[in-house]
Amino acid sequence: MKDVKSQLRRSFLQKRSSHEPSPIEIRSINFWIRNVITSHSWDAVAFFAPYRQEPDIWDSLDFALGTHRVFLPVVSDHKREMRFWQVSDTKVFCRNKFGILEPTEKKIELSGTNVLVLVPMLSVDRDGYRLGYGGGFYDKFIATHPEFSYFGVLYDRFVVKHLPHEPHDRPLHGFITESGLTPLRL
Repeated sequence: MKDVKSQLRRSFLQKRSSHEPSPIEIRSINFWIRNVITSHSWDAVAFFAPYRQEPDIWDSLDFALGTHRVFLPVVSDHKREMRFWQVSDTKVFCRNKFGILEPTEKKIELSGTNVLVLVPMLSVDRDGYRLGYGGGFYDKFIATHPEFSYFGVLYDRFVVKHLPHEPHDRPLHGFITESGLTPLRL
């Protein structure tokens, strides 16, 4: 299974590296993220810092800063785990060992029961199973925080009919693309 997933990762990374998103795709994804944020009374919204041609969701993060508690992930090197810290603006970041932006301000951790977590990925299937980068950070976080609502963010061209998954993999609640929101389990 690991070999199949590794091969899929390489394929999707290559496909994504050659994809230059249009301004319309970016605006559409941000429109649908803002729609999900405002259509429910979330206690908090956890974003990701776009990396490796992931959708640019900074406009949605800026929007949410005015209306919600907003969080971004921070990776712990020695424990290989991920937590989310609250942010109050988009100017206080540093790059971690993977080159991903992380917050550096006061360490208020994500909490609550009515929490929206936006999840980056390489691909997702119609059942909500995602293919990430292989580090397991989001898989571990999702497994230890099943009370949160998880929505993937990606471009339409990376939604596939089926992805291989293992018993520990958890499906997302839905995903957001430039075409809209696909809810799967609410």
